[in-house]
Amino acid sequence: MPTSIPGLRSAFKGGRALTFDSPNEIPHFDHGAVYIVDGIYDNDENKEPLTYQKAARQKILHQKLPLEKYLAFHSTSTRALAFHEVYNILLTLKHINNNLVFCL
Repeated sequence: MPTSIPGLRSAFKGGRALTFDSPNEIPHFDHGAVYIVDGIYDNDENKEPLTYQKAARQKILHQKLPLEKYLAFHSTSTRALAFHEVYNILLTLKHINNNLVFCL
């Protein structure tokens, strides 16, 4: 998050970075939170969790959707979702009162 833009950090106060690398699962949709959706995917051999590391460095709460709890993945499947998929899940959670089973 750039620090050169005045007020940007305060705009994200209480923000939550959603990144599949986070060890913390989102327990429910918080209607008062600002969700920062992870849009960076490191495609090199190192597979460094860039968004997770940046959120941790800047002390931004980081969470992930509890996909493994509700979905069965093949051993070679990625847990990373496309931006529009995360957006649609968040939008559905907002409108159906936090029913993760229905969303996923």
